[in-house]
Order: sequence, then C-alpha cells, then structure tokens
Amino acid sequence: MNLEDIKKLIAAIENSKLVKLTVKKDGEEVCLEKERNPFGGAPSITTCQAVPTQIIKNTPVLEEANQEHLYIHAPLVGTFYIAPSPESSPFVKVGDTVTEDTIVCIVEAMKVMNEVKAGVRGKVRKILIENGQPVEFGTKLFAIE
Repeated sequence: MNLEDIKKLIAAIENSKLVKLTVKKDGEEVCLEKERNPFGGAPSITTCQAVPTQIIKNTPVLEEANQEHLYIHAPLVGTFYIAPSPESSPFVKVGDTVTEDTIVCIVEAMKVMNEVKAGVRGKVRKILIENGQPVEFGTKLFAIE
C-alpha cells in the first residue's frame, strides 16, 4: 500500500460508522481505529499499529556503518523516547541483545506513539539520540553490532 491508499482508508473510516478498520494486502497490514469522543463532536482517528508497514518497508531501516555495526534509523519524523513513560525502564540499554521484533524505542508523531522495532539481531553498542529529542525521517537512533 502506498500513502494515497492509506489516505483513502482514513477518509473511508472518517465518513462511515465504522470504529475500527484493518486491511491486509500482500503481506502488509494497516489498522485504523476511531477514538471515541465522550463529549460529542467529531471522533479523531488514531492508528492501532505503530507505522504503516509500507512506510517501514520503503525505508532503509538499517545501514551498514562498517564491518562491525549497523544503524537503526527513525522510520518517521517525531520525538524519540527510549522508554514507554518517564518513570519506566528503557526499552533497551547499551549491551542489550535485540532480535528483529524487539521494541527499541518510541517515536511520537502527532500524539501517536509509534513503536520502533530493531529489525535485526545483535547487541546495542550505542544509543545515538537523547530521550525527548526530535528526530527526522532517517535519523540514526542506535548502533547495533
């Protein structure tokens, strides 16, 4: 799915009585859910998946740094958070072993918390961004060995 397809899905759910919509196509999945507004008015749309799969697949999440390291990049523009909340432990620390499905951080974009998965197996060698720092698409977040 491309960005235009996702925009069409958002418009479709906004203009319907549907509360949740999940679309699976060619191994990709996009899940949208309306936020219920107890005070009336128009409901807002939030994603129930971190980032649309297509956006992640089209971005080079990993980049070879040298023979020993790979980088995990930010999949979207937002604010980098190393933990789910200020009082929580970080998702990963330097020296931790990660797998492809390990959540390494959150990137907040437009009040939506997007979990970022490692996408690779290895050890975290360096955290390149400070907690709460804004990141752009493609910003190097972690060095993995």
